[in-house]
Amino acid sequence: MSHDELSEILRALPRQTASRGFTTRTLSRAGQDRPARVRLRSAFAIALALVVITAGGLAFRRHQEQVRLQSLRTEQQQILKELDELKALSKESEPRVFVGSSGPYDFVVGVGPRSRTTGRQRPVSLHIANDGIS
Repeated sequence: MSHDELSEILRALPRQTASRGFTTRTLSRAGQDRPARVRLRSAFAIALALVVITAGGLAFRRHQEQVRLQSLRTEQQQILKELDELKALSKESEPRVFVGSSGPYDFVVGVGPRSRTTGRQRPVSLHIANDGIS
């Protein structure tokens, strides 16, 4: 239904005349103070709305903190896993020191752990890597 059709229907309705003193009574009520009961209800409604808004804000903030905490825990677990992998890798391989290179050769010295019985450094091993270039 369009605006024009609605306007025509409303104009077709019979007009009613206001009762005597309607305008005076309406304007006098508009100028009066609202009763205390209405003011109390309004104040209560405003206070309730503020409580609901505050509680909602706090709940949302707590949710954000929990999401962030979970993200940090996941990141911590990943870091600890990588650290364990590095520790395992370091136990598997002999410590080595890169000494230098000469042409196609790299000189790497393996540094073994100290002997438990003598306390002396174990002999080092020398690894010469050739990259396959002749």
